[in-house]
Amino acid sequence: MSSNSRNPIDNSEKIDEFTNNSTNVLKNVESAEEKRLLQKIDLRIIPIVTILYIIGFLDRVNIGNAKLAHLELDLSLTGDEYNWVLGIFFLGYVLFEVPSNIALIKIKPSIWISTFMVGWGIIMTGMAFVKNFSELMAARLLLGVFQSGLFPGVVFYLTKWYKKSERTYRISLFFSGATIAGAFNGLFAYAITNLNGKFNLHGWQWLFILDGVITVIIAFFSYFLISDYAETTSWLTEDERKLAVDRLRYDGGHAHTTHFDKHQILRAFKDSDLMLLFLNFFPSLHLFWDVFHVSL
Repeated sequence: MSSNSRNPIDNSEKIDEFTNNSTNVLKNVESAEEKRLLQKIDLRIIPIVTILYIIGFLDRVNIGNAKLAHLELDLSLTGDEYNWVLGIFFLGYVLFEVPSNIALIKIKPSIWISTFMVGWGIIMTGMAFVKNFSELMAARLLLGVFQSGLFPGVVFYLTKWYKKSERTYRISLFFSGATIAGAFNGLFAYAITNLNGKFNLHGWQWLFILDGVITVIIAFFSYFLISDYAETTSWLTEDERKLAVDRLRYDGGHAHTTHFDKHQILRAFKDSDLMLLFLNFFPSLHLFWDVFHVSL
């Protein structure tokens, strides 16, 4: 009797052990599949957005190299006019960051980001032909407007590919493009400004022209190279697309769904944590601004 009574217990324990082992094996398989998927996504997403940021950063800061190539003298800038030219960029940038990302909810990233790049590339080229302070101010303001769609747009774009725990590392890789651009910015500008006098154009004009043309060319290719969303991309298999979508849905819940909700946008402006983050970042931005002025 005692031996018969132990059998059900022993069988139950064996079943539980088998179930746990099977679950662990399944988790390991899913983890391995997810790692392979992440590697594939990283290779297709991160290099492209990093290149775009390098181009954007170069176009933003080349006004300093233009100054070294006698921009102020050729346009007869006096007093604080050059500083106004620097600052007006950020007015357009700040005012249009949020509207740009709201529009990105409805428009494909490949179209929105690439179109903004074409826009600022054309403006960069046009800056080579400004004649005075007012025209340069207008061009820099528009440059800020169009560049406002890049950095915040890419950050939003990455949320459609990566889980919350994965985003910080990828954003840091993307942001490292500024360091890369800074390393080669001066050398690149020096080579271009040596064209001074060719076709009766100043060195700073050549700088704006070539920077703008390169931006437009890269923007054209980005229309085809930027993959919009995991569920629609062609370089993932059907199983990989399902895994990419399911893991984000599980990680983000309702936040995974992209839709326009004005109440959520208003809540963001009322979020105390967001305001503290803004206040924490503002002094750093002010310090950078002061150093940037001194360096120029």
